[in-house]
Amino acid sequence: MKKFLASAAAVLLSLLAVPFSACGNGSDGLGIERTYINDKGELIIVLTDGKELNAGKTEVYEDFYYSEIVKDGQITGYSVRGIGNLSSVKLEIPSSYRGRPVTEIGEGAFLGNRYITEVKIPDSVTKIRRYAFENCESLKILDLGNGIENIGDVAFGYCTSLEAVTIPSSVRFIGSDAFSGCSALTDVNFEEGVKRMGRSVFTGCNALEEITFPESLTEIGFYYELTDGGYTTSTLTDGDFSMVGMFMNCGNLKKVRLPEKFPEIPEWFFSGCWSLQEVYLGKTVTKVGYSAFYDISNLQTIVIPKSVKEMAAFSFYKIPLLKEVFYEGSEEEWNAIKINNNNSLSSYNPETGIIDNSEAVLYFYSENKIDGVTNLWHYNNGTPEIWK
Repeated sequence: MKKFLASAAAVLLSLLAVPFSACGNGSDGLGIERTYINDKGELIIVLTDGKELNAGKTEVYEDFYYSEIVKDGQITGYSVRGIGNLSSVKLEIPSSYRGRPVTEIGEGAFLGNRYITEVKIPDSVTKIRRYAFENCESLKILDLGNGIENIGDVAFGYCTSLEAVTIPSSVRFIGSDAFSGCSALTDVNFEEGVKRMGRSVFTGCNALEEITFPESLTEIGFYYELTDGGYTTSTLTDGDFSMVGMFMNCGNLKKVRLPEKFPEIPEWFFSGCWSLQEVYLGKTVTKVGYSAFYDISNLQTIVIPKSVKEMAAFSFYKIPLLKEVFYEGSEEEWNAIKINNNNSLSSYNPETGIIDNSEAVLYFYSENKIDGVTNLWHYNNGTPEIWK
């Protein structure tokens, strides 16, 4: 802040080249009532007659608080744990302090800050601890550095003005609820690299319409806790309401593509995604978890991979407009799938070709058309097409 004040003082001296009184109104001129910085980072000087002078943008240096990162008795770097005086709405985290790198954003460092609109994080930072920017309601622009490896739980949760985020290739882990409640978020871009994601990462991102996950992703929707030594993991059980889904209640989400090598759709994954129209599940999914596709009111067609062996209770449920189910295997393979009775895809009737619980038509995959068989399909330029 000292550098900021010196810069501001220089601006004031240049502006006050005309005769002003030190305070109050006088015969020799006007005084200064107060000064402040507006949302554009400009210094505003309020005179005693109520008029305001715009001194323009001025050089700003933030007054950060730091914690030492010690390894084997040596200080290896610093963690930003907060800020004393915020003099600009555009926050740039420094890459070094006292000759050593800044490698972390500490837990809750900027929690609840209502003024920050932009954040730039340098490449030196490798960890963003949990709650670091939670509920920064004015944060709109986020620039994640290319050195970040871990993003902690709720790190950017409830940043309700955040519109876009690019996850750099350096990231390996994204914690639970990391971007939950970011209601203005419309654009999420993943570079290849991230391997693990916790639960509810995008829950309540109501403006999000489409997302494609990187092929590097291998585990998703479970609970991980970031520790200095790595991760601790807790498993899920059917019906565990505390382990809510990745996109739960993302009401405008229309299109999702999961990685090819993806083992399981976790509990509540798409629950409440009323606008969901297209989902690509990959080729290796073996289980669709409890209530994964619960209350999907606009979904009309879905492709079930041949790899699926189990559908838990309510995994497909309350899907009133479902008309077509395209299964990538044969009728015999479908009958071998373990499908819980509380499921819209149970009770297939081979005589009618209809799944009684949903009244959707079930189609089986065939490379070739077979005369007299009407419930077969194939791919035509990547799109399911019924053999006629």
